[in-house]
Amino acid sequence: MIAVTGLMRSGTSPLAMFLHQMGVSMGTYQRFPTQNEWAHFEWEDASLADPLCSILMHPSDRDDPRRFIDSYVRRRARDASGKPWGVKTPFLLPFLDELREVCAEINEDLEIALTEREYGETIKSLRRQSSHLSEFERGGLMPTVFSIQEKLRDCWEAASEGSYLFHVDDTIKYPRMAAERLAKLAGVETDLDMAIRGFRGRGL
Repeated sequence: MIAVTGLMRSGTSPLAMFLHQMGVSMGTYQRFPTQNEWAHFEWEDASLADPLCSILMHPSDRDDPRRFIDSYVRRRARDASGKPWGVKTPFLLPFLDELREVCAEINEDLEIALTEREYGETIKSLRRQSSHLSEFERGGLMPTVFSIQEKLRDCWEAASEGSYLFHVDDTIKYPRMAAERLAKLAGVETDLDMAIRGFRGRGL
């Protein structure tokens, strides 16, 4: 399993696109299209991303992120039947310890691809992304989004230990290098030229 995570607007989408082009199963729920300066590609399996997002937005003692992660990982690992698979969502960032524990319990190999981008740039990108919303929508949604982003930022440094870092600028400028690293992490042999063509073909 390869998990792609990081701050919102920090380059998780390009990594997910690469993995998809390499034949790695990235889940079943695609949020597409979205306003994304790198690619109209948001592939997040709602059965994991949405519960974790809800926990981050409205924390409660009754919520157990490990339960959602356990159920998700076991199901995806079973369905994959040994084939490469992964998941991409920023909302997994605060829960990587739970993910590691679950994967260790079921002997599922885990690699974590963590994206890097300067925090101020992610905030600017979030504001650009919200420009198509009405004033009413921005007033209700954006404070929550920024609050979640702060929580993700607070988790990033600890998450970087034991993870493989992908700076968004390097991913965009040197796609072959990013593709080679991802293929190695995912344990796949693939036509890198084809993966890069597919990657660029989605509007990068």
